[in-house]
Amino acid sequence: MIKHLNKIKMGKKIKTTRTTPLPRTEPCPDRIVIQSHGMGVESQAILERWVAEPESRPFVTWDQLIVVTAQVGEEHKKDTIRDCEARMLPLLREHNVRFVEVARRGFHEEDGIVVLQDTRQPMKMHPDGCYSLSSYLLRSGTVPQFGGEHRCAMKFKAFVIETWLALEFQHLDLKVPVHHVFGYNADETTRTAKSEYHIARHNADRDIERPKTPLMVFGFNSEEIGRVERSMLYDGPNRVGNYPLDEWAWPRQKCIDYIQEKSGIVWRKSACSFCLAGDTLVSARGGISTLRELAKTGRQILTPRRFSAKSLSDFKLLERGEYQEAPVRSFGIQKLWHIRFQRGSSFKDVFATAEHRWILEWGKGERTTATLQPGDLLPHVRPPEPSYVGTPFADSYCSFEVCFVEPTDREEEVFCATVEGAGAFVLEGGLVTGNCPFCAEASKGEPDAVARWNESPEQTARGMLVEYNSLCFNYRGHLYRDKALRDVVQLKEANQAMVEFAKLLDEAPWSLYRVRRIYTAKGKAMRYVERLTPEQTRSFATASLLGVIERDAPDAVKETRRGIDYYIVHEREEDVYPTRQEFYVVAPGYMEDKLRGKPEKFNERWERVGQGLPMNPEKVTKPRKKAKL
Repeated sequence: MIKHLNKIKMGKKIKTTRTTPLPRTEPCPDRIVIQSHGMGVESQAILERWVAEPESRPFVTWDQLIVVTAQVGEEHKKDTIRDCEARMLPLLREHNVRFVEVARRGFHEEDGIVVLQDTRQPMKMHPDGCYSLSSYLLRSGTVPQFGGEHRCAMKFKAFVIETWLALEFQHLDLKVPVHHVFGYNADETTRTAKSEYHIARHNADRDIERPKTPLMVFGFNSEEIGRVERSMLYDGPNRVGNYPLDEWAWPRQKCIDYIQEKSGIVWRKSACSFCLAGDTLVSARGGISTLRELAKTGRQILTPRRFSAKSLSDFKLLERGEYQEAPVRSFGIQKLWHIRFQRGSSFKDVFATAEHRWILEWGKGERTTATLQPGDLLPHVRPPEPSYVGTPFADSYCSFEVCFVEPTDREEEVFCATVEGAGAFVLEGGLVTGNCPFCAEASKGEPDAVARWNESPEQTARGMLVEYNSLCFNYRGHLYRDKALRDVVQLKEANQAMVEFAKLLDEAPWSLYRVRRIYTAKGKAMRYVERLTPEQTRSFATASLLGVIERDAPDAVKETRRGIDYYIVHEREEDVYPTRQEFYVVAPGYMEDKLRGKPEKFNERWERVGQGLPMNPEKVTKPRKKAKL
């Protein structure tokens, strides 16, 4: 089995000052072009333009193009797969393009990959793949990461595609690299620079020239800065990066508009139904602008300073805002509600989706449009510049009061901003509104929005099962940064998803586990999970738990979090390292014993930390050398 990726450390900072598009890649009759089609907006926009505008192609004939898709087993069948089968596959059939659909075969990379189809006349997708990401997460007892390397993408997309590439092109001379065409858009110059740096490093190490080369196409847009910065981890010695959306100066909104123009489809990403009408006025640097305009121009918008749930109780933090970069995106055609606000003697009308978030005044939490009540008070924020004096609502501080909220027959394209950190932005007149709560998570592979929860309750329930399983082994193992998917689904009353989730828990095997961790630094821990009983019913596993606690840990403290009973023997000390954590829990029985290294070594370290001794006695700390003057 071949190794799939080079392990590149993230320590080196790669920056760029480039503000102009990359030079156009000229078509080459000898080059093989490989598009890695992620079934998203950017990938489809590239394909649409290649079909409609021959001069945009980096190839001469369609025989040179191969489209590759990696299935993770979790794609939304009711929109993503539906649209791919309705639009992408017919385009490939029409031009007789070779389409390869691949998937991971099993839990271990040594299990290899599966080619689901390799044809020039594809009729359907295979969204179930072979071994699903959720199965991997259940067995690992984890959820997808928020930061750092996107290991799920690496394991279920990068590994699969890299393996297929190596097998497909193993006959090529090692002096010929693969050109990898990425779908980073025009705003993602930092991601482009990082990817180019690491590709050049690989090629320099192997003394590679750049003659006629296969070209690999990926689809990331300009607002997905985090994904581009991590793209270096996908670079291997068998490919060279290329970025058509950067060459074309296409941001994400241009991709969405182009697909809709050519196909009539509003192509969905990780969807969000927490949005506002396109003509909603927003406070932006340089003046008031509509959300629709901001989606195209990308100006900074006004946000509350140091905004968080805790800071809501401190009025001074909200008195004046600051301008911040915040991408505004389209989220398709949705139904709108009408909200009327009053501030002093003035009225303000806003049209928003039922699930759009609104921040209540004085730290009283938040509501959605559908749950706003007449009399609810919402905060007001002023811009930092004094020129704001004299504009509407600027006379003095005064809350916005809800007059009425009602559904309408209005149905149109909606937009929302993603404000990193602040989680909110400011409409015309100083009205604070929440941004899409899951937009940021959606750009990293993060969870589904409410619309999809209701459309696909079985998939939503599967996500909740993965999260529940993770929480059993880690109090903080929820799917979102600061909340659990289950909590949000309950709040939004996605009842059918909750019913399906309950069924999955009833059908799951259960086991008793002992979980121990040695924390060596902030965010770093050695974990040892021991399965103490075979798979059994939940009631039998609970009875086993009580028996073990009575026998081995009578002083354990029971603590219930999100419906999960933890029997805590040792709780970690905050900001003290090394420190220990130990608890017993009944969890779905998908995970086997899990430990990196030998149990004897872990147990030795465990005892030494408990006795206050150095964790590794064999390590002798060398004294630091004094700096030379």
